[in-house]
Formats: sequence, C-alpha cells, structure tokens
Amino acid sequence: MLRQALTALARWRAQGLGDDVPVSVNVSPSDVAAPGFADEVLFLLDELGLSASALVLELQEQGLVDVAGERSPLVALRARGVRLCLDDFGTGHSSLTALRELPVDLIKLDRALAASLDGSDPRQLATVESVLLLASGLSLDVVVEGVETVSEHATLRGLGVREGQGWLFGRPMTADALLEWMGASVSAASRMRDAWPASVR
Repeated sequence: MLRQALTALARWRAQGLGDDVPVSVNVSPSDVAAPGFADEVLFLLDELGLSASALVLELQEQGLVDVAGERSPLVALRARGVRLCLDDFGTGHSSLTALRELPVDLIKLDRALAASLDGSDPRQLATVESVLLLASGLSLDVVVEGVETVSEHATLRGLGVREGQGWLFGRPMTADALLEWMGASVSAASRMRDAWPASVR
C-alpha cells in the first residue's frame, strides 16, 4: 500500500501536479514493528525520487505509544524528514499528554469534533478553539477530518484552520480519477487567474 501511494504521488509530480502536496498513509504498530520498516520506507522514497517530506505516516495514539520509544523506526524516519500524524484526535481516547510527549508533527482532528460546527454551539466552538490553541503552542499543524458543509468550512477557516479533508472538497476516488481532477483544477485556477486584471492578482 505504501508503494502504491508513493508511486501515485511520484506520477502526479512527474506531470507537474501536487508538487507541494504530501501523501498520507495509515500504518499500524505491527507495520512499524516489522524488521527493516524504516529502511524500506527510505528505500521507496529514494527509488521514486521523492523527498522524505513527501510522506506523512498516520497512527492513532495507542499505536504511537506502542512504537514510539527512543529506538523506534518512527523516530529515525522523523529525523530524516518523514512527518508523523496523530490520527483521530478527540475521539475520547486521546490525551493531552500525547501531544506533549509523542514524536508527532501534526494532529488530525476527528470528525466528531467538527461535525455540525457552524458556530451555533459555543461549547463545541470553545473545544475546537482550545485544541487549536494547544496545537499552535506545541508547533503542531492541524488537519480537520470530515468537513462536509460550507458552514463548517467557514467556521473552521474563521478559527484559523488551514487544512481539512471531507466530502465538501471531494469524494474518495481512484488515483487515476484524482490525477484527472487535479489537472482540471489546475487548469481552472489558471483560467481564473488569467481572467483577473494584473492590479488585483
């Protein structure tokens, strides 16, 4: 699966698409504990001509706790530039200690926190704001899962969230379909940019 994901990314970049977009891959503790895991990841990146920063490995908190010792392959990979993501943060199993102690670069806020986030529930809004403030203080990037409505997106943007995923942006699709979609998006963006007078670009 890792090879498939990285091969697709290399293919997109060869066509001038997604140069600054990494690919995220979910891995399990058993994957990480497999002999030679770090070497295999670095070999694939090198073979495909990708930098380590092109890859984000996602694990849930318990998985990170299980495999994040000083000699963990994850620590070695992170030192080489691979980014690590704490997945599904806010599901009820996540702890604030994890954010401070685990070797992660970003957190993925679970859909449960963002669902129906339109600014009408002050307690829900305060919860998300607190997580964002904490992440910022720890220099962690944040991705919000499950963004499905324009109002959710607007509220999150208002809170300073820069990255999200969800059906509002696109449904799950094959690598070929995504390549076609990215090409169409780049063309549309180019046409829109060219249509604006230079003074307002």
